[in-house]
Amino acid sequence: MNTGALTSITGRSWVRYREGFECKWNDRPQHCGRFAENVFELPHKLSDIRLKHLGWGKKEDWMAKFKRYRELDPDGTYGSTEQYQSILDENPHLVRFEE
Repeated sequence: MNTGALTSITGRSWVRYREGFECKWNDRPQHCGRFAENVFELPHKLSDIRLKHLGWGKKEDWMAKFKRYRELDPDGTYGSTEQYQSILDENPHLVRFEE
């Protein structure tokens, strides 16, 4: 498998660190959000820049992710146990990254 040519389809979001900005996070142990809840208080704009997601590149990485999810949210309170189980899929649906 050539993982360098694959990506997952997810949201497009970049945030630049701003010293002194007080981030407000929700207090869930898992799936607390990619960004602080108040991130849109910062100046922002949409972008067409894309990044390759290599999340299924190495088996030890996705095994560690599965273990972390199960430890933080064993009952799927903050996410989906089916989604957690899908991390172990040996043949996930990946979409070829088009340059």
